[in-house]
Amino acid sequence: NPQLVYACAIGHLWGYSGDRGLFKTTNGGDAWTKLGGGLPNDGRTGCIDLVMHPTDPNVLYAAFYHRLRQPWTFQSGGPNGGIFKSTDGGATWTELTNGLPTGSNVGRIGMSVSESMPSTIYAFYCDDPGYFLGVYKSTDGGDSWNATNSSGLSSLTSSFGWYFGQVRVDPTNPARVFVLGVPFYRTQNG
Repeated sequence: NPQLVYACAIGHLWGYSGDRGLFKTTNGGDAWTKLGGGLPNDGRTGCIDLVMHPTDPNVLYAAFYHRLRQPWTFQSGGPNGGIFKSTDGGATWTELTNGLPTGSNVGRIGMSVSESMPSTIYAFYCDDPGYFLGVYKSTDGGDSWNATNSSGLSSLTSSFGWYFGQVRVDPTNPARVFVLGVPFYRTQNG
């Protein structure tokens, strides 16, 4: 349906003004609705990434991220950040926490769903102030997660993880995954 579009909004860089969150249009952009139904709505936490199940457009995963840039500091995380899942096209959402980092230390998050095995999802997590926390993997559609990496990826983002959050799954092989940071990494075994 080319009239149906979702848009993540992270908000104004230098302040808490402006809209933050996840928006949806069903008429090609003529009108937009801010989605709620369980998503953060504190005016400080915005949507940073959104992925859709490759065969069921009602299943969505949204990553939320609290951040604020000021001349003397950068806040890159907050208590309402995390991954949220919808199974009804965005009407209602559930936060996914089983095995994932939670709390005010959660920073930038990036996600990828496997096209060849949609129950497999990867998430790239940074903390506040911007160090790499880990790559997490779910094989049950987000119900539970496990850390995939050892300390070998610890310097992936240096100390500015808010620039990164990119994880990509090979469309034909759910075990071949790429993470993008200061260096570029690949795994062949999930």
